[in-house]
Amino acid sequence: MFFVPPVISYFYLFCGFIIIYANRNKLSRIEFLPLFLFGVFPSIASLIQIMFYGPLLMWSSIAFALIILYLYIQQQMIHIDHLTGAWTREKFYNYLNYRIKQKKPKNFSIAFIDLNDFKKINDTFGHNEGDNALINVVHIIKDILKKEDFITRYGGDEFVLFLNVDSEQEVEEIINKIYDSLDKYNKNSGLDYELNLSCGYELYDFNKHMTADEYISYIDKLMYRDKKIRN
Repeated sequence: MFFVPPVISYFYLFCGFIIIYANRNKLSRIEFLPLFLFGVFPSIASLIQIMFYGPLLMWSSIAFALIILYLYIQQQMIHIDHLTGAWTREKFYNYLNYRIKQKKPKNFSIAFIDLNDFKKINDTFGHNEGDNALINVVHIIKDILKKEDFITRYGGDEFVLFLNVDSEQEVEEIINKIYDSLDKYNKNSGLDYELNLSCGYELYDFNKHMTADEYISYIDKLMYRDKKIRN
């Protein structure tokens, strides 16, 4: 019966793989791959143990994989906004720096988004309803974004989208889809207020060599320009 414990352990490991894979559509690519690969080390260790009699790697490899998975989940929780489920400002900033400094750069854009009249929603309907407005905005936007894109709560009622795109036309298409989804939400929500956004965006130009701070500041100004036009 010595084989029963390892069979049970690998059964649970296999179930973990299935659950992660089944929920892959709810995860971004950045989140999915580390979770899916956590079982690779135990699998390799078990093969070594089967092929070479002597080394006892099965249990230690499973324990090691679980510790790594636990630390990864803890790290993710630290960098997720608890109210909206969006990324935190720190995580966004670190990732933006990483993408700007890549040796083989890939095109991307960020888009600054501000929830118009958020203070009015808070003052008129209360802070709980204000929180609901923020949560609903994030859910609406997440439904539009691709797996490799993400939304960050930058502060208060301001959000930043990180978009893996090759042209500004692609950015415009995403932003227009968000506006269309907001229009549908406002028509069907039955609420006494509407969710409206101001937005600024532009594809990052690697030839200009802007730092993360310079790029953020530039896009932020574009957003406030749009806000003035809408108001």
